[in-house]
Amino acid sequence: MMFGVRKDKRIEEMLRTLEMDASNNYKDAAQKDLHKVEEAIHSGIESGQLKGKQKEHYEKILREKKEQLREFTHKDQLKNVVHR
Repeated sequence: MMFGVRKDKRIEEMLRTLEMDASNNYKDAAQKDLHKVEEAIHSGIESGQLKGKQKEHYEKILREKKEQLREFTHKDQLKNVVHR
C-alpha cells in the first residue's frame, strides 16, 4: 500500500486561497498569497516541521506556483493593450 505525503493543513489552506484568488484574477491578492505560502514553507523547513518528502513536496509546489504567477501582475495587462 502506498501513502501520499502528509499534508500540512495551514499550508494547504493558504494554497487554496492562492488558487481561488488567482482563478478570480485577483492579481495583487494572489501575489501576496504566494509570498505568505513561501514564508510558511520556509518557516516549516527551518523549524523542522516539514521534513523529507513533505519538504520536497511543498518546495516543488512553491516552484510551480512561482512560475505560474511570475508575470501575474497588473503590469502584464499593458502587454495586451492595443495602441492606435
